[in-house]
Amino acid sequence: MKNYFTVKTLYFKYPLDNDWSVRFHLIFKGSNRYQYKWILKSHSTKEYLILKKEEAEKYIEKYDTKPKLILGFLLGDIFKKVEVSSIGELEYFTDMENEPQNPE
Repeated sequence: MKNYFTVKTLYFKYPLDNDWSVRFHLIFKGSNRYQYKWILKSHSTKEYLILKKEEAEKYIEKYDTKPKLILGFLLGDIFKKVEVSSIGELEYFTDMENEPQNPE
């Protein structure tokens, strides 16, 4: 039996606080209007706001945040996410409540 997964999203995430993050989506299946765009996202309301690159850079600089590379995929009917660290390790989580926290 073959197991496979379908990539639904791939993005760089710059956390700003416990609710907001800036993202740059390389893949965003289901809503191509966010693909290759800078986004300000509220995790509590699930709102997305498209930003200009300069606006995104100001948020990133103000909050002095570093990117996380996130891969979201479907494995069967279950949506899962993997965080790829800067040293190539993988952190696995299935929802925002289980999202890995920055150890710093």
